[in-house]
Amino acid sequence: MDSNVIGDYEEMLQTGKQYSEDAMFIDRLVSDFSATVEELSVNVESIIRAIGEISMTINSGAAGTQNIAEKTSSIVDQVNEVHKQMLISMEDARNLKETVLKFNF
Repeated sequence: MDSNVIGDYEEMLQTGKQYSEDAMFIDRLVSDFSATVEELSVNVESIIRAIGEISMTINSGAAGTQNIAEKTSSIVDQVNEVHKQMLISMEDARNLKETVLKFNF
């Protein structure tokens, strides 16, 4: 019976030692995982900042493009008005020419 108790005791000691080694392994594994997660968190924050900066750049570019489009539209309106006035002037010149020709006889 003593040999059974001693054998069981030695087996319990071995099991406790294995649990201790496993616990240290898990502790190192969790520590490594925690460090990796921390690095990943820093990288994700950096990516988020970069996306924010890109978004601001795009918004700025879009505002500039909208401004260009508005100015182009204004120029088109002004050119159309100049064309309209030119047609009126041409008609007035024709009328004036016809009137002057009547006095040249």
